[in-house]
Amino acid sequence: MNRTVKKYTLRRIRIMKKVMILVIFLLSATLMSFGCSLRNKPEPLIKPVKANAVDANKNGVFDDGDLFILYDLSDKIYEDQILPYMKKADIGSKAELGSPDALIKLRGSLTVIEFERFMQNIEEWNTANSQIDATAKAITDIKVEPAKLVSKSDKALGAHVWGQIELSTGIVIKYAGIKIPVGGTDNRFSRVVNLISNKFIAGRLIRYELTGRKVGNTSEAYVYVGELCINEELVKMGYALAIRDKSEKSEKLIKLEEESKASRRGLWAFHPNDNPFAEPLY
Repeated sequence: MNRTVKKYTLRRIRIMKKVMILVIFLLSATLMSFGCSLRNKPEPLIKPVKANAVDANKNGVFDDGDLFILYDLSDKIYEDQILPYMKKADIGSKAELGSPDALIKLRGSLTVIEFERFMQNIEEWNTANSQIDATAKAITDIKVEPAKLVSKSDKALGAHVWGQIELSTGIVIKYAGIKIPVGGTDNRFSRVVNLISNKFIAGRLIRYELTGRKVGNTSEAYVYVGELCINEELVKMGYALAIRDKSEKSEKLIKLEEESKASRRGLWAFHPNDNPFAEPLY
């Protein structure tokens, strides 16, 4: 009887040892997995952004740093964390991402883990882009009332990233005496310059002086909000180059450009290798 009990007890002890070893192994594996997930958890990429608006009457300074950081972040997330998966799934452009066909391609081409990472990256990208929109809105929401206008005037519908300014009467003009970076949505310099240009003129009654010169079919003009010359303001803030010619404002614009460059304002704050004033200019 005692021998049977002893054998039973020993067997229970062996079983309990095995169970304890299994429990310890599972706990260790869980802790290791949790530790790895903590180590691999990315730092928060998006931080709150506070944008300072331009005041056209007071010649206020626009803090462009936040916008450039957000544009760079958005571009980096797309190029490093989204584009490789798009290529693997044979998706050719950003426009295709929102289509049902793109989702089918992604699910068919990516592993479960890759698809999960891709969706997380899309969420990060959308967050960055929504902050760009929010920052741009904060800049453009503050309206500046123009001073009493003289001379010919018109309501500006807005500026475009390719440099043209559209007026409510259907006339299209461009800034005279200066060159600005232009391009599509992939050119972050033109996007910021366009945003600042629109801050001054979009939806406002402007005064403009045609020079008689044209670029293609677009007439050149000096654009004013009240007494503030926006052509000069863009150069002074570091977002435009002065054209070296014999026009009446050329000397002043060149001086403003030199001062802006020396003070590293606007696009001049970038390292020369970034070349923000590279072609195309308009």
